[in-house]
Amino acid sequence: MRKPAVFIIVLIYALFMLMSVVISAYEQANDFYNVSNILFYWFLMTFMYFILGVIIEGKRIKKLFVNRSFKISWVPFVWSLVLTIVVFIPKVYWFLWFGRSFPVFIHFLSYSEVHAVLAVLSGILIVRSIDEKLNHN
Repeated sequence: MRKPAVFIIVLIYALFMLMSVVISAYEQANDFYNVSNILFYWFLMTFMYFILGVIIEGKRIKKLFVNRSFKISWVPFVWSLVLTIVVFIPKVYWFLWFGRSFPVFIHFLSYSEVHAVLAVLSGILIVRSIDEKLNHN
């Protein structure tokens, strides 16, 4: 196995171990209704899911750092940025804004599993919207 692949596997393993610690702390804060800790751990989990999505696209990131020239595809970048912003809004605020009967297109954000998948997807889409610039010499 090559060194970058081993590095990515070790990085993902370390991230999963850190996620398990944060998820257990989040559940404990949730049991005690400690809102400030709930929001902190929720944001931390979302950030780690986002980082996992970025790590999944490790080859593309490596190419961007090696070539040091890139261009941004603006339409996919803006949509992935909107998805990232929506994912980083805690579900407590969705309840405050829309009440218990919020629209169907917002309802799926109340599920933790869907939230995790969307956070990973937003990390992947952010990286994929950045292309390497081809140098024609």
